[in-house]
Amino acid sequence: MIREDLLAIFSAAVNAVKGANCVSSYLSKNPPFEVGKISLISIGKAAESMAQGVVDSFGARVEEGLVISKDGHFSDLLDARFVCIESSHPIPDQQSLNAGNALLSFCADIDPANNLVVCISGGASSLVEVLMPGFGLEQLQQLNREALASGQAIHQINQKRKQISRIKAGGLAKILANHKILALYISDVKGDDPAIIGSGMLAPESKSKNMSESIYPDTLVSDHYLPDIKHIIVANIDMAKQAASEKAKHLGYETCLHQQFFEGEVEDIAGYFVNTAVKLRKIIHIWGGESVVSLPQNSGKGGRNQQLALAMAIKITRHTAVTVLSAGTDGSDGVTDAAGAMVDVKTLERAKTHQLEPDKYLQQANANVFFQATGDLIKTGPTNTNVMDIVLAYSE
Repeated sequence: MIREDLLAIFSAAVNAVKGANCVSSYLSKNPPFEVGKISLISIGKAAESMAQGVVDSFGARVEEGLVISKDGHFSDLLDARFVCIESSHPIPDQQSLNAGNALLSFCADIDPANNLVVCISGGASSLVEVLMPGFGLEQLQQLNREALASGQAIHQINQKRKQISRIKAGGLAKILANHKILALYISDVKGDDPAIIGSGMLAPESKSKNMSESIYPDTLVSDHYLPDIKHIIVANIDMAKQAASEKAKHLGYETCLHQQFFEGEVEDIAGYFVNTAVKLRKIIHIWGGESVVSLPQNSGKGGRNQQLALAMAIKITRHTAVTVLSAGTDGSDGVTDAAGAMVDVKTLERAKTHQLEPDKYLQQANANVFFQATGDLIKTGPTNTNVMDIVLAYSE
């Protein structure tokens, strides 16, 4: 029963921050353009859904659009007005460079009289790239592989990406300097800073370290980084956590919505989630954040949520009868088709029947193979959003 409920709570969190709903909700309450045609650029894992939210709001006024998303993330929502390009994530490849060329061409052809909406969500940094002169695909991929394997936080990885890119760190804003832009974001970074989301294509630097002020319910709004760009956060991890809490209460549970953003190496933080649930029992604990994994040489198959779930499973004993879910709101974890995993006191018992040694799989960063055997993987498919990760825990 608790496993089913945790899955329902996670689903509620994801549904609350889906691109189409969040974009159309904001635009319906804050109509930005009274007249005129609209050109649209949408990039990221939630690109198609965010674009649909713009169409839902403006209808036939949307004249054209370029939509760039991850392989397998399109579902034929959009009509012939839109050029839809599949690209690569988390490691950029030639598709990413092709998408970058398509972006430059689209920007060059936008009618100056049109209103311009740009939607950016997590994954954008890898999905589209235009390199500085002197850099090639091999260098780009090597930089990304090293950064992802090092266990660095996303803002550190994006800082390196910016150094070799023509469109990051405000580069796209310069290309679009003759246009007035409404920039809509689904945030996948701590602090919801447009200078970090998607490596800051429209925001060259942070103007504020604390972007918590809101003029629209559930929406964070930043100062303008450039005079003709308005930056709006339409969805973030706090909105997802709040929806999770409301769903848990609807199911009859007391909740503890932890405000702090969780981060750090999975093996360093795994015990915290388990111990907290044990100390405060019969409560649904809700966290949001993003852990990191330092990959060993010849690492196995998995992602940070599966690795975190395995580290937590090792700490759960019969004296700490905890059920814990760790999953990515985007529906993908690492280079697997799983969003994450859910573990409990029986996880290691199931592992024994398959003669699996959990510590070995943890050290090899091979959690996906482990959980395939134990049946603990969470698979949602693409979710049309990306606001980082959710951890849910409950102890009897």
